[in-house]
Amino acid sequence: MDQASLYRDGTLVDSEDGPGVYAEGQDVPGARYRLVADQDSSAETSVSQSTSSHTELTFGLLGGGHRILLPDKLPCAGQSDSTPCLVLPLLTAHYDLATDGTGTSHCTEQSMGVEIGHVTYQGAGSRAAITSATVQVSFDAGQTWHNATVTGSVGHYQAHWTNPAAARGTNPSIRVTAADAAGDTLSQTVLHAYTVAATTS
Repeated sequence: MDQASLYRDGTLVDSEDGPGVYAEGQDVPGARYRLVADQDSSAETSVSQSTSSHTELTFGLLGGGHRILLPDKLPCAGQSDSTPCLVLPLLTAHYDLATDGTGTSHCTEQSMGVEIGHVTYQGAGSRAAITSATVQVSFDAGQTWHNATVTGSVGHYQAHWTNPAAARGTNPSIRVTAADAAGDTLSQTVLHAYTVAATTS
């Protein structure tokens, strides 16, 4: 089950069952937006990892000549000469978790590469510098969270934490947050993100 909601300055603009929202007339310089997206596969018996995720993105829109326009050759629903489509300054995250092909970690000392960037279309997208990233891990399905050690800068990071003996055979969860110099942010929580092998090294 997927659901997405968009808020402008704290007021709900649109909410849809599915991965996206639809809202016209939102080119409001100075407004702050929050996009919330939930994916839940926990009811599917064949899914044991990444069973659900919760993502929140906050962003603002630049006005006038600072707007990031979608390249002309790319079509966009609702686009017209007076209301061109924009590339939103949404943060993105890519994870490279040290696991085997089944998403299982055999290590006590866990590592994960984290790449933070922005949505781009044929080179068009925000160029705001990435200023921070944090990683947290939960071994009790999100009841409590532990801070990982994060090194790196400007969108390129490495996170390190310990898989305790009590976590062997379980599925820890991961939460990543990030921000850029324009004040746009990302927060993403993935439950049951990977499996800790019953025996680790």
